[in-house]
Amino acid sequence: MAEETSSSDIAIAEPVVLEGTDETPREQLKIVQENLGHMCELAKEEADLVNELISTLAIVLKPFCETIEISTSKLPKGYQERLSKAFLDRNGRLILVYKDEEIEVLDLREKTNREIVTEIIDEILSKLAVMVTRQRSKIEKRVKALIPVAKELQKAAKILEEL
Repeated sequence: MAEETSSSDIAIAEPVVLEGTDETPREQLKIVQENLGHMCELAKEEADLVNELISTLAIVLKPFCETIEISTSKLPKGYQERLSKAFLDRNGRLILVYKDEEIEVLDLREKTNREIVTEIIDEILSKLAVMVTRQRSKIEKRVKALIPVAKELQKAAKILEEL
């Protein structure tokens, strides 16, 4: 027959301290749990920020282009050697064109692709700045061309009104 053991019969051992630390396993587990909680919060914030970034990018890029070419050297090393070109569309999809002409589309909103966003964001912003500057310059040229024409037409209209 099995012998019953009461809680008073069980010897309580000294807390085990893990090698290289002053913390017990219980303390380390608490640290792990806290870090996991922070990781979950950060992952949610990251997802929200990526979604917001891509949604905003869709609006900002709309007047300028459907896609931006991304330098393959900005992508993770695993892609660089196999790619011939890469493009980011306004909806956050990275279109990868491989040297063998195969095409792969990565949704940058997906968790597995978020690191790519941080690797290419500088290039996206740089190209956006160039597009905006170019567009502003085009508008300025049109305005400069229209000002004298508008003034002369106003003078002509004033003369006609006085007749």
